[in-house]
Amino acid sequence: GRPTEPARYAAEPWLSLDLGQLEALNLAKRSLFEDRLLEHLQRHFPERLAALDAAERQQLLRRSRDSAARHGYSSAEDVARWSSLLLICGEAFPDAAEHAPLRARLEQPGRSPAERLDDLLLAAAQWDKEPAR
Repeated sequence: GRPTEPARYAAEPWLSLDLGQLEALNLAKRSLFEDRLLEHLQRHFPERLAALDAAERQQLLRRSRDSAARHGYSSAEDVARWSSLLLICGEAFPDAAEHAPLRARLEQPGRSPAERLDDLLLAAAQWDKEPAR
């Protein structure tokens, strides 16, 4: 028989969102993302988080997200790992002079971004234990 005519999209979209609704969705998504990030930090750095008030925690979450994004990391998992680096190394990570050995790992040739994060976390854990700091 004759091939059937492919289904066409309807002229009217089945879902229409205005800018306010889109912004509300984005806020809800960001809020969920921040809740998950906060859980990660509380699980791994309870004492450091206990020292921060609510506003400082929000600032840390935003800084983590923005700093990770500047270095090409945006998934929830990667931002969580990046936030660990900020708590281990300090707010100036990775731009402070003392972070030079860690910074070099961000540009390691032949390593994927995920592998570079693994390398950084291992190096940062060692760096954090060095008495010279």
